[in-house]
Amino acid sequence: MTNQDFVHFHSPTLAKHAKELLLKQINVEQYHQYYWSLLAQWQTLNLVSSQTPQNQENVFWHLLFELDHWSIDQLRSNHSLKQHLLACCDFIQGDGPMPANCIGLAPAFIFDD
Repeated sequence: MTNQDFVHFHSPTLAKHAKELLLKQINVEQYHQYYWSLLAQWQTLNLVSSQTPQNQENVFWHLLFELDHWSIDQLRSNHSLKQHLLACCDFIQGDGPMPANCIGLAPAFIFDD
């Protein structure tokens, strides 16, 4: 599985969970369970890429970071932030234009042998 394969496969689920979190359909604990499960899956792949990330990859990792960075109150009450993140959800599902100012990088894990 490549970086792009991982992102393409997980984009619909990330968008679903993100929208549900932003629209108060799931609580933050439910989202965090998904978040840590996704990162654990990523880590098991031990992917390293020298290729420039595609737009979907950038937005995917940007969205994941932003949802973890901001408090739940900020995510739900800051209208422009919420609209930006909903636009990211639409984009990674192929349902909208690429949002501006999305710089996302896949997490890198260091493995000690």
